[in-house]
Amino acid sequence: MNCEPQRETGTGSMGLDFGCLSAVALGDGTKLDNPRFLAKTQSQIRQASKQKRRKRAPNFKRKVNASKRWKKASHKVAKLQRKVANQRQDWAHKVAAEIVDGNSLVATEKLNIKGMTRKAKQGSKRKRQKIGLNRSILDTGWGMLRGMIEYKLAECGGVFVEVSTQKVKPSQTCSNCAHQAPKTLDQREHHCAKCSYAATPMTGM
Repeated sequence: MNCEPQRETGTGSMGLDFGCLSAVALGDGTKLDNPRFLAKTQSQIRQASKQKRRKRAPNFKRKVNASKRWKKASHKVAKLQRKVANQRQDWAHKVAAEIVDGNSLVATEKLNIKGMTRKAKQGSKRKRQKIGLNRSILDTGWGMLRGMIEYKLAECGGVFVEVSTQKVKPSQTCSNCAHQAPKTLDQREHHCAKCSYAATPMTGM
């Protein structure tokens, strides 16, 4: 007899906003800190990679085999990288399960992660900043967390909604009267000129 466990969910609804300083900001004001698993292990990975480069690497064209020390150093680098991947995956599973446990409807903005982590243009003066931002985005694991929330909701019959920010423009739209007004990036609070509604966005990430 096959056992097919049924995932349960609550009747609530929740909006999510992904970021780098806070990994996820929830609609109720809760912010989940970015665990930064790669950043915490980066120095160890760099040190192990440095040791690896000092060993005799394989060269198939010259028919040179890798030394035993190179293989050992390579295994150490792979072990550290695997540890980071496992930590990130475990964290994403727990966060996704916690969100789905109380909410049958989850909505978030549609993110173009591939485009956001694209390499800086050649000759860009902010190349180092872009590299750091790309690493931070990938370290947070937005795509993994989003995918886990979606499939866990599907298991319990919930609904996952992605909203295109290019069309809806949530940061420029009043949540009280739907009036839209352009904002600059330094405007961190919402003050509607039409209905006088004021709010602090849950982003700030």
